[in-house]
Amino acid sequence: MSDSTGNNLLPKKYIPLILLTFNLLYGCEDRKLEEQQIDPKNLFKFVLKDVNPNSKSYNNDIGPTLFNGRVSVYYFGDPGWGTCRSRFGVLNYLSQDLNQNGQNIAILGISSRKHSESDIPKMIEGSTLPWAHDNVDQDVWTKWDVRLRDLYILDKEGNLYGLVNLTNFDPNPQINGGKNYNDLKQLIIDAKTRK
Repeated sequence: MSDSTGNNLLPKKYIPLILLTFNLLYGCEDRKLEEQQIDPKNLFKFVLKDVNPNSKSYNNDIGPTLFNGRVSVYYFGDPGWGTCRSRFGVLNYLSQDLNQNGQNIAILGISSRKHSESDIPKMIEGSTLPWAHDNVDQDVWTKWDVRLRDLYILDKEGNLYGLVNLTNFDPNPQINGGKNYNDLKQLIIDAKTRK
C-alpha cells in the first residue's frame, strides 16, 4: 500500500505492534519493585564523582553511603535524549519544592558509561542537582538492574523503597493536573517515614 507519492504506508493494524516493539526495545515499560532482580536491602553502595558545576557537591563523591540518614533519589537518564533531560529538569524543580518545605532529600542523576559524556552539559543546564557518569569500576546501571529513566528511591537506611520508570510516567506538574507530580512527591516523602 502506498500514497500518491509512492511512499509505503503501514496499515493501521500494525501501528500498535510497532509501538509495543519500540517500547520493549528502548526500555519504555512500567517497572515494579517486585520485578527487580536485586535485593532491596542490599544494594551495591557505589561512589561516583559529581560533574555538575552548578551542584553544591561538584567534584565530590556522591552515592548512597554519603546520604545515610536521608532519603535519596537516583535518576538514570541518557543526556543525549530530550525526554531524559526534560524529566531531570522536573526533578530539579521537585528537589527545590521538597527542600523548601524542610524535607532534606537528595536527588541526583546518573548516566550510563555507554552514554556520551559530551552530552552531559545539555543534561545539567539550569540544574543544581548532582550528576554523575557511571564507569567500569562502579557499573551501577548493571548492578542495580537499571533501565533508561528509572527513578530509585532509597529510604534513610539506604534500602530500596520505591522504583518508578519515568518513561510513561511524566512527572511534569503541568501534565495531568499535576497528579503524577504530586504522586511522585508523596512517594518520596513517604520514604522518610518508612518503619
